[in-house]
Amino acid sequence: MVGIVGAGNVGQALAWRLHALGFSVALLKRPYQVLEAPFAVASSWEGFPWPALETVFLCVRDVQLPTVAAQISPRLTSKVPVFHTAGSVELAVLEPFFGSQAGVVYPLQSFSVGRPVDWGQFFVFWEGTSAAQTWAETLTQDASKVRFADSKTRLRLHVGAVFTANFVNALFHMAETILPAPFSREVYLPLTKEVLSKLRVLSPEKAQTGPARRGDQETLAKHLALLQEVAPPLAPLYQHLSQYIQSYMAQSSVQ
Repeated sequence: MVGIVGAGNVGQALAWRLHALGFSVALLKRPYQVLEAPFAVASSWEGFPWPALETVFLCVRDVQLPTVAAQISPRLTSKVPVFHTAGSVELAVLEPFFGSQAGVVYPLQSFSVGRPVDWGQFFVFWEGTSAAQTWAETLTQDASKVRFADSKTRLRLHVGAVFTANFVNALFHMAETILPAPFSREVYLPLTKEVLSKLRVLSPEKAQTGPARRGDQETLAKHLALLQEVAPPLAPLYQHLSQYIQSYMAQSSVQ
């Protein structure tokens, strides 16, 4: 049986994936969480099937990992591999408790409860015990999507993920604040889809378009004037990002 401690976005996604692959799964959630699932779900430490667990995934908040690791260590046999799934947490937080059985299985994806994802379409990174690599390959069902990444490398990957996912989401929120009625973010989705499609075959420099890319100062000034009028907090960010584009394009060989 595979035990998953933590029923947030990652924990639930992992539980459903393992269940779909035919594994016996037990998920430990908080008492207030309402969750109906075809696998075992427990709301307390005492109700969790610790003796039956052969593998454990810790899907709790980063700051909770050392505390949770210390709490579960006495409940497991020494041969049970224990993994965390965090991008910014070192493997070392688990090693004092689980030694050579400690590992990391880090899926580089954005998860939301209730929204299925295709595990064969994104990368999963591993570190520590070789069992981590095996689980990463099991989850993806595609060894080409599995990579080793030590803690420092994984931290860089996680920061990059914030830029390419979390910040993109925030930028959409900003764009919505300046949209006139009755328009919504829907008008921008085909644009973003095309940008992402181009990035599969082009570098960011070659894919870059827009007034900052062209050095169109007149348009940049118009945009800044509008932002100062309708969304003043966004003006400095617009200016900074435009300057960043101009700077890296000036250093690029792409003309």
